[in-house]
Amino acid sequence: MTTVVVTGASGFLGLHVVQELLAQGRRVRAFVRTPARLAAHLAGLGVNPRDPRLEVATGDMTDPASVRDATTGCDQVVHAAATFSYRRADAERMVRDNALGTTTVLDAAIGAGCSAVVHVSSIAALLRPGATLVEQSPVGIVIGPYTQSKVDSERVARERQDAGAPVAVVQPGAILGPHDPYLGETNQVLRDVLRNLLPTWPRGGMQWVDVRDTAAVVVAALGRPGGRFLVPGHDVSLPHAVLRAVTGRRLPAVRVPLAAAMPVLRLGHRTDLPLLPHAVEGARFIALDTKVDASRTAAELGIPGRPLEESVADTVRWLVEAGHLPRRAAGRLAW
Repeated sequence: MTTVVVTGASGFLGLHVVQELLAQGRRVRAFVRTPARLAAHLAGLGVNPRDPRLEVATGDMTDPASVRDATTGCDQVVHAAATFSYRRADAERMVRDNALGTTTVLDAAIGAGCSAVVHVSSIAALLRPGATLVEQSPVGIVIGPYTQSKVDSERVARERQDAGAPVAVVQPGAILGPHDPYLGETNQVLRDVLRNLLPTWPRGGMQWVDVRDTAAVVVAALGRPGGRFLVPGHDVSLPHAVLRAVTGRRLPAVRVPLAAAMPVLRLGHRTDLPLLPHAVEGARFIALDTKVDASRTAAELGIPGRPLEESVADTVRWLVEAGHLPRRAAGRLAW
């Protein structure tokens, strides 16, 4: 039975990758920093943390010794661990650790003789103003610390591909979906729109993808070493619009130019005050209005991506169930 190491296994995407692998009958070695957290998160997703096909390896993606121990005797590796943050306090560590972690994990997996290694990248590594991304798009521009970390990590993976290593790269957009233990950025947006905390939104757009579709692409990519795969999803210009459609609520919003939003965003970024928006880099990301054409991935892997309304409705229901939203905020989804 194939053994797959999953780094970042207790994170949002990592949990869903573990679930997908177990559903396909694989053995999983979950590489995490905190095993107790992994067990709790898996249980919340409905996965038995005591499944005999699941073992746990403890360590950090930037520590060569623990990564080497985790990859020894494995068949395949999914590198899903990464730091994601738009906060100023996290910038230096994120830029350093994401590229170092990618180098450490990929080189250990290659050195261990693994037959396939999947690096989970992001469309943030490919951004260009007004462009439509395809699987062979070049590395993009840097608009802040997060994109810098993803560009640097993408280059690490592509260098290994160019050298003939069995490395595949998966590039999702902004990930949403249910069962998110850390309440990531996109799910926070849904929550805050429904709480009427985001009455304005930058002009532009970005791709949103469902975590379950992303996990399916990641697992399928294990069978396509050397490939690059965008994740099928949807270009979203105003999240309020899809939330209106699924909840029946009015949710008024005004779209504003990036220049008009930046003074408040910079103040929030600089001060980290909880009532101020702080995602300067996120707003720049949206303003680039980069589109995604994942049709080749959908055709090759047979994963078309579910409707956006389904992803958003499932996420809103979960936000209520998890206590992140009052029931009334879900509108007609609460009935």
